[in-house]
Amino acid sequence: MNPKELLQKTIEAEPSIENLSRVVKTLKHNGLSKEQVMEIFDATRALHEHDEDEAIYNNILDTMDLIAGWCRRDRALFPEKPA
Repeated sequence: MNPKELLQKTIEAEPSIENLSRVVKTLKHNGLSKEQVMEIFDATRALHEHDEDEAIYNNILDTMDLIAGWCRRDRALFPEKPA
């Protein structure tokens, strides 16, 4: 299953932030970079931008914040290495 399919399958099953974060961790474990994961989530975000129920869209955005590191350091999915 490719990364986009994995993300979409997770969204169809249970699109919680916890489950979306697990997808990120799986993709990271499989060697994808922060930028690659962000691209996959951004493309998926665009697919859900106009959904009537905004929960999926909001969970994708919140997970993207965790990918980007726009969160507490202990929540970042791609933590910055100390200088």
